[in-house]
Amino acid sequence: MDKIVFRFDYNSPPILLSKRPCGVGDFFVNGDGYFISDWENMRVKVPDNRLKGESELEQKVKLIYDIYCRIWDINEFPDGEPYLGFSSEQERNDFFDACDYVIKRMSELFGDEFTVWEYDERTVKNRLLPLKPSKH
Repeated sequence: MDKIVFRFDYNSPPILLSKRPCGVGDFFVNGDGYFISDWENMRVKVPDNRLKGESELEQKVKLIYDIYCRIWDINEFPDGEPYLGFSSEQERNDFFDACDYVIKRMSELFGDEFTVWEYDERTVKNRLLPLKPSKH
């Protein structure tokens, strides 16, 4: 059975449609009722009527993606610290509030088809990503 997975990965939306233990293709939700992906250089729509009208869900998914990509700079890795941190407590709160909303709403819509990777769930519950690291 396919799983819909919530997880964090730099430069990748936090919703993934997984056909195996590892994921295959990144998907945004869309208020018109489908997942969207760039699959082998082609735009693919995967219809799912449960997503119809879920514009707030889509906005929250995009917010998570935008903030997550801003708080990391993988160009610094492995020579430096790739984690840049949240710019403010408000940005941090917005990020985790959006995560909470997406996890709750996706669970309501998809039930057992939706899962959260343990690391991500723990990060969200414990609010583990800090503000910008202090420079010594």
